[in-house]
Amino acid sequence: MSGVQLNDVTKSYGQVNVIPPLNLSFREGEFVVIVGPSGCGKSTTLRMIAGLEPVTSGSIHIGGQDVTWSRPKERDIAMVFQSYALYPHMDVAGNMSFALRLAGRPKHEIEERVRVAADMLELTEYLHRKPKDLSGGQRQSLGLVRLVLQDPAVVLLDEPTASLDQATEQHVIKTLGPWLAGRTLVLATHRKSLLGWVERALVLRHGKRVMDGPLDQIMARQSAGKTPATSASRQRQEAS
Repeated sequence: MSGVQLNDVTKSYGQVNVIPPLNLSFREGEFVVIVGPSGCGKSTTLRMIAGLEPVTSGSIHIGGQDVTWSRPKERDIAMVFQSYALYPHMDVAGNMSFALRLAGRPKHEIEERVRVAADMLELTEYLHRKPKDLSGGQRQSLGLVRLVLQDPAVVLLDEPTASLDQATEQHVIKTLGPWLAGRTLVLATHRKSLLGWVERALVLRHGKRVMDGPLDQIMARQSAGKTPATSASRQRQEAS
């Protein structure tokens, strides 16, 4: 099971309350997008779910288990950041294989999985380069390849294609779409091109949930008085 539940979760930095009591749930296998203005708490919420930011109060459950104080590696979660979060001292192959080596997978399995994943997102010729020698788009693709290799139950994406051009982004969507099926996916993005993955939308403002429902309905409500947004089902067809 890989459902995610936040129960009265808060986050404060000193006297500054960033996330007031927040209750959210994501069903197993559900694709959800979190939207809202900059500073609304999207990234902070994802980082708390991943265990990269401690909660101030409240609890987080994944698969029915309380993981509030569990380390990130104990949560069966993978997260891709807009800022890449790569290991600068490792080459591309080392970055890709890190989680597999940490898990003690056999060398032949690691090499084969790295080869297949690198081919998926067109990174094969860069396997022996360091992240500093890659373009921004290539670094972001590397972060997404690591996601595939980690094989998590829950996927958290924070503006995962922000550095990709439109053609590369479409290639990534088509490549990762089938792989993401069946996983619990929580996405924070401003890019409508990624919404073909999404079934449900949450709108945050000042750390509070102000809207929650099917993507089509939320987008139509946000664009009141304008042409309604393209339906999620149609976007999924276009992305396939």
